[in-house]
Amino acid sequence: KTTNEPKFPITCSGLIIRVTENLHEALLQLSRRPHQRQSAIWIDSICIDQKNDLEKNTQVAMMHRIYKSARRVFVWLGIADAHTKPAIDVMSRLSKVPRKRATTELPFNLDNSELYRLLGISDIEPQQWLDFAAFLQRSWFSRMWVIQETSVAEDIVVLCGAYTLPWLDITASAELLQKTRLGELL
Repeated sequence: KTTNEPKFPITCSGLIIRVTENLHEALLQLSRRPHQRQSAIWIDSICIDQKNDLEKNTQVAMMHRIYKSARRVFVWLGIADAHTKPAIDVMSRLSKVPRKRATTELPFNLDNSELYRLLGISDIEPQQWLDFAAFLQRSWFSRMWVIQETSVAEDIVVLCGAYTLPWLDITASAELLQKTRLGELL
């Protein structure tokens, strides 16, 4: 949990502005990855006056074009916690399941070893499923703009603390959970 109060000073275009703790953490992670980022970064919470509804509405209408023209879109999921590494491991395993296996009749029970044998992956322990479910509860996944940010982006880099997650692992695991209905068990 972070505060939403802009109290962390940064320099932006020669001006000192204050940003939230969450954005400050994201900028710290990006500063450690100079090879991945461009010289200019568009950050909606800085570039759009969040208190001006007219400006927000005008900018929102341009979001599709902004994300489409971006060379790279960074998705910041927040700082890592105890659930992050196990959740990434679960996503990695689920993303490797061939699509044809997702349409096979599967046992509707996460504790059933036969499920994992049919999927062709090693068993996922109950705690790992809980870690994965907790990870998916991060606020970014419920944001209204997620689809717009990711559907037109050419290159997506997902960051969670110091971890970099392959966007394809996230989408492939989500697709598997939906197709098999295993997501309903989470």
